[in-house]
Amino acid sequence: MHKVVLSRVSDPGAPPIQVLARLPEHLLPPTLADQGPDQAIVALRQGRHLLTTFHPELTQDSRFHLYFVKECVLPFVGIDSQTVKTPPE
Repeated sequence: MHKVVLSRVSDPGAPPIQVLARLPEHLLPPTLADQGPDQAIVALRQGRHLLTTFHPELTQDSRFHLYFVKECVLPFVGIDSQTVKTPPE
């Protein structure tokens, strides 16, 4: 099942929607910059669900994947993410 985010207002019974990342205003086209900060959102989280408007798997940077595993996967399978070692950057 696919969902489309139409609004940042979530179901009252659902976890809150968190904005994780926005594009800096200087990177936005002028028409979007004038429409407010919600036009610049590129990553959202709601509970263990993560939404991005980009493909983090297409880069060499693993920080977004690490965040997903530590914050959205491990807590839901009962593993304390603080005990997991992360590779050096």
